[in-house]
Amino acid sequence: MIESRVDETVTAEKAVVDVYVHPAISSLDPMIKDLLESLTPIRFKDCQNLFERRPGDVVLSLSGDERVAEELWKRQVRHFHAMPRRVERGASGNSSKVVFTASRQLKPLLRNRALRHAALSNVPVLRDPGGEVLAYFDRRPVWIETRKDGCVGQRVSIPLPDLRPGEQPLDYLNGSNFMQLLPLLQFLVKETEEIGWRHAPLRACFTLDDPNLRLPSYGFLNYRDLIEQAQKHHFHVALAMIPVDVWSTHSNTVSLIKRSSQWVSLLIHGNDHTRAELGWSRPRERTLAILGQSLSRIEWLEKTTALRVDRVMVPPHNALSDKIAPLLLASGFEGAAVAMTDLRDRNPEMVNRSTFGLRMAEMTSGGFPVLGRIELSAACEGDVVISATLGAPIIFGGHHECAAGGLDLLSDCAATVNSLGDVQWCNLETILRSNYLSRQENSRLWIQPYSCRLDLRVPEGVSSMMIIGPDLQKAGAFRLIRKSDVVPGRRTVLVHANTPFDVVPGEAVELISSNLGTIDHRHIKMARPSAWAQVRRFLCEARDRGRAFLPVARAARKPREMPIAPEKT
Repeated sequence: MIESRVDETVTAEKAVVDVYVHPAISSLDPMIKDLLESLTPIRFKDCQNLFERRPGDVVLSLSGDERVAEELWKRQVRHFHAMPRRVERGASGNSSKVVFTASRQLKPLLRNRALRHAALSNVPVLRDPGGEVLAYFDRRPVWIETRKDGCVGQRVSIPLPDLRPGEQPLDYLNGSNFMQLLPLLQFLVKETEEIGWRHAPLRACFTLDDPNLRLPSYGFLNYRDLIEQAQKHHFHVALAMIPVDVWSTHSNTVSLIKRSSQWVSLLIHGNDHTRAELGWSRPRERTLAILGQSLSRIEWLEKTTALRVDRVMVPPHNALSDKIAPLLLASGFEGAAVAMTDLRDRNPEMVNRSTFGLRMAEMTSGGFPVLGRIELSAACEGDVVISATLGAPIIFGGHHECAAGGLDLLSDCAATVNSLGDVQWCNLETILRSNYLSRQENSRLWIQPYSCRLDLRVPEGVSSMMIIGPDLQKAGAFRLIRKSDVVPGRRTVLVHANTPFDVVPGEAVELISSNLGTIDHRHIKMARPSAWAQVRRFLCEARDRGRAFLPVARAARKPREMPIAPEKT
C-alpha cells in the first residue's frame, strides 16, 4: 500500500515516497538525482544495508550485482535494478532502434512503438531475463519487469548516465537519446501515481515562421490548402508573422483566417527579423523600444483587420536571451516558443539547471515561460513521444519549405501526435493558459504554474487553492480574477504563493502574474524604422516566394483547388 511508503509527517502538498539507493546516493550523478526528485514526488535515501529494508519499501539498486537482485526479492521490496555504468555513445550519425512491447505495464503512448535511438556500445546482456520484456534495444531485451507475490521488480541493462562537464539530463532524455533515463523515470512515476501531480491534457500546435498575409500564399504555403488539410487531418497551425510585414494585407486571406480560427492562429515573430534580434542584451530602453514597436505594428494590424494575434513571441533564428525575458513579460507577452537547445546555447548559465528543457515550460527570468519547439521533420516521432511522456506540450517549428513537396509532412506529423491518444490541437495562447500541474487533497487544490497566466475552473469539492512550485520566486504574486457568475460580480484580488485562498466550486478564474504587462508600450519611445531592415525583409520575402516558382518546386507542388482571387486592400 502506498501509505506505508509515504512520509505522513509532512504536509500533503509535499508528500513524498522514500526511495532507498543501494549501495549509496553517491552512486547517482548529482544532476540526475536532482532531476528525478524534481519530476516525481520522491526523496532518495542511502541504503548500504539491504537487511534494514521492509516489505513494500522502494529500492534503487545500482550495484549491478545479481546477488543483490536476489536479496531484493527475498526482502519483498519493490525495486529497480540497473547495471553499472559501462556503455558509451556510438559514432556520430549512427543509430539504433528501441522497440517497446505491448505490455500493459507501459504507458499507452509507449506501447508498440519503434523509435530511433543514438547508438550505444557495450550494452550488457540481461542474463536469464525472465519476466515480461518492456523494451528491446537492437533486438535484445534491455528493460524487463517481473512480479512475484505482489511485489514488482524492474531490471535494465542500459545504465544510468554519468554526466560529463557541460552535459545535462536533457542530453539523455530527448527524442534521440532516452533509454538511460526513461525506464527509471517511468518506474518512479508509477510508484508515486497516487500522490503525483496531474498534468494538463496532451496539447499540440504547428508553428511556421515568416508568413505574411499580403497574398493568398507565402512561398510553398497556400493558406486555403493548409486550412483544408488541418480540417481533414485534425491539427492547428500558428503562423508567426514579422511585425514589419503587416502594412499590407489581402482581404480574402484575412477573411479566410478569421473564419478558420479553430485551425489557424497568428503569432509574433520578432520585430524587423534582423539576426539574433532578441538573442543578446541591449540597453533596457532600446529593448523596450523594439518590443513596443513590434506590439504597435501588431495592434495596427488588429485594428485594421479585426484579426486576433496571440501575445506569444517566436524569436527570429531561435535566439532568445534570458536577460530580455523580463522585458517581454513586462511588455505583455505571455510567453515564447524556442528550441530548447538553442535557448541553452544562447544562455550558457542554464547548463546548471538539472530540469532544463524537461518541464512543461522553462521559466526564465521574472517568471517568463518559454515553450520548447521541436523540428518539423519526418523523424519527429521520438521527440513527440518524449515530450508527451514528460507532459509537455508538443510544439513543432518550421518554415514554408516544409510544404515544398505538399502538405503531407504536416499531415504525417499530425498523425504521429494523434496516435498518442486524445490530443487537444490549439493555439499557443490556449496552451500557455492551461500550462500547470494540479493536485487535489480533500477540499484544497494545489497549482504548480508553468505560465504567467492561467485559465481554470475550480473542481467540485474544492473550497481553497494554493500556488506552489520551484520557480515562484521569479513569478511574484498573482492576480486572481473571478470570471463566472457563480460569484456575483467580477472581483480581483491579489494572492501569493504558498498562501491558501478561498474559491468557489465550479467558478471560472484567471491567475495572472503581477509581472505581466506592467509596462505600457504606448508610453515608450518607439524604435526608429530601419530602412535596411525593410530592404532586407523585402529581399528575403522575394527569395521565399521565388523558390516556389522554380521548375523543381513547381513539379513537387500539388495543384491548388479553389484559388482565391488576387484582391488587395
